[in-house]
Amino acid sequence: MKRYSVALKLFDEMRQWAAPVDQYTMTILINCCCLLKRVDFGFAIFGVFFKLGHKPDVTTFNTLLKGFFLDGNVAEAEKLFKKVLTLNLCEPDDVTILTAIDGLCKAGRVHTARDLLLLLENGLIAFRHLDFANFCTLPP
Repeated sequence: MKRYSVALKLFDEMRQWAAPVDQYTMTILINCCCLLKRVDFGFAIFGVFFKLGHKPDVTTFNTLLKGFFLDGNVAEAEKLFKKVLTLNLCEPDDVTILTAIDGLCKAGRVHTARDLLLLLENGLIAFRHLDFANFCTLPP
């Protein structure tokens, strides 16, 4: 369907009716903004997220990470990924890791993606859920 602007308008209507907003609603809004290549709006909503007292989860960070890659902002995606890992903002899941690897490869940063994969394989990044058999290994 890909009617993200319609979803944003529906959210406005929900707010006018005083419908409750939770972390899932906010993550959906952030996703709509990111898919419209408006990560800046997504981060504005992320700020409201905290204002309302919600705690972002791994899905929220995955959404922002994917948004940066879709927008072509690889440097910001890398910064966010490193912050998630170093500050323990959430526990990365397979979607986090595969989004980073996919985004890096699509941006032509295959060696960086391979380095990330090697860190995972060598256990230098703690990660429990990724099944390496699900994707092919990059050549040396």
